[in-house]
Amino acid sequence: MSEPIKREVIERGDAVGALVRKDENFLFVRQLRPPMIRHEEPWLVEIVAGVIDEGESAEESARREVEEEIGYRVRSLEPLGVMYGSPGALSERVDLYFADVSGEEPVGEGGGVDEHEDVELVSIAIEEAFEMLDRGEIRDAKTQIALMHWRWKSSSQGT
Repeated sequence: MSEPIKREVIERGDAVGALVRKDENFLFVRQLRPPMIRHEEPWLVEIVAGVIDEGESAEESARREVEEEIGYRVRSLEPLGVMYGSPGALSERVDLYFADVSGEEPVGEGGGVDEHEDVELVSIAIEEAFEMLDRGEIRDAKTQIALMHWRWKSSSQGT
């Protein structure tokens, strides 16, 4: 081990992300990410995500976030994996899920209004989402990982 040194660690709590499918589309959100203004791309297309509230399981959080951000009740939820976005600086662990809302009608407005977020619902055909990923148009890491995992899992299972 090296000599002890001081490190800056940002304590954020843990979070969830959900790749949401509705029939033949994925439902994403687009929202302003102020730190990205310096890169001239502050509006990112992302999977539904949010911080896990105290006393809440990751699964409960994923279901709540889907309803808050895009207004759908989750029909089925399956784990995709766990990721650390920037483990050199952030303590945050992100549990990733695949959420299916196929055949469901919205149960709320979504939009993240209750959380003081301006969230736009973006519906993208599944194949187009993968093409966007391949063209480098999906820039959010958790979204990239969820899409890659889903594509790998789908191709290995023949679905």
